[in-house]
Amino acid sequence: MIIRLGPFGAGMALVAALVAQPGVSLAQGINTGQGAAGGGVGGRGMGGAGGDELPDAIRYDPVVEYKQGLADLEAGRFARADNEFGHSLQADPGNADTLYMRGKAKIGEGDLKGAEKFYDKALRVDSLKIPALRESALTLAKLGQADKAQARFAVLKTSSDACGGTCPEASALKEAMAMVQAALGPAPGAAN
Repeated sequence: MIIRLGPFGAGMALVAALVAQPGVSLAQGINTGQGAAGGGVGGRGMGGAGGDELPDAIRYDPVVEYKQGLADLEAGRFARADNEFGHSLQADPGNADTLYMRGKAKIGEGDLKGAEKFYDKALRVDSLKIPALRESALTLAKLGQADKAQARFAVLKTSSDACGGTCPEASALKEAMAMVQAALGPAPGAAN
């Protein structure tokens, strides 16, 4: 038995089908023909022969993808987390937190160079992001790039000195400096 829904009914069926599919936006369903009413001419959804695509439509909800990435990162599903943070960055490419978290996912995958790339991007957005400075310095040390790791340490130290132990970030700065210093070994000229 075939029921003809008409344009309004077909639209409602599409919306209902998309709501039931987590991670698929209405724009994505219209553009790709997903859902019960999808198809159309050329698989473009409810449209026809063209011109019905939404220009530059965001395919992913950056908040949802970020949250899913965090959950996967915590569960040790690093490749999935990397992918989800990548989706989030498609919608918000300058988000320092997401760039940093993608670096963490890359570390979990064993991709030190990839991780450093994302830590560096995060630091270009927020040059004083303490976790990114710390992780970048630690990663650079592992990659044998002690001079670059020292430069990241110097930024942490300058920030700590400016803070004077009284700013809200004082303990995070102190902890980050200790971790980086331990990875780099004793400071030049330090007494043994």
